[in-house]
Amino acid sequence: MQTGDFSKKLFPLSTKSTKATVLVVDDEQPIRELCSRILKQAGFNVELAKSGDEAWALLSKKRYDLVLTDLRMPGELSATDLVSMIRKEWPSTDVIIMTGYPMQDITISRLRKYIFDYLMKPFDTYTMLDAVRGCLNPFSHQNPA
Repeated sequence: MQTGDFSKKLFPLSTKSTKATVLVVDDEQPIRELCSRILKQAGFNVELAKSGDEAWALLSKKRYDLVLTDLRMPGELSATDLVSMIRKEWPSTDVIIMTGYPMQDITISRLRKYIFDYLMKPFDTYTMLDAVRGCLNPFSHQNPA
């Protein structure tokens, strides 16, 4: 099996979600780069920000389908503030929170009504892709009958 064949099996392209644009926000460069590489291989358009402030500047200039953001970051704009502002300005932009701090359950439960999902670091490729694809799948947002 050639490398390209393995990549197609690991990152099968789905339908419309592959054209979605994802903003990855994390102060740790290795995390940003890993998420970017995985999402690009899966067919998503990806942009990166290293803080809430940088993310807000990018969001102010361009529409994103999904923001995948760390919960704890340096800077003036916290992830909690960023999520709140995204919900106010762009209610159709979904948010998935990433955190390496399991004790942040209180913060996550407070944010739960504003976010689609959250990921506990370290997470594997499949977990992240499942969350992202689930978020961008229009059927994930429908209320059950």
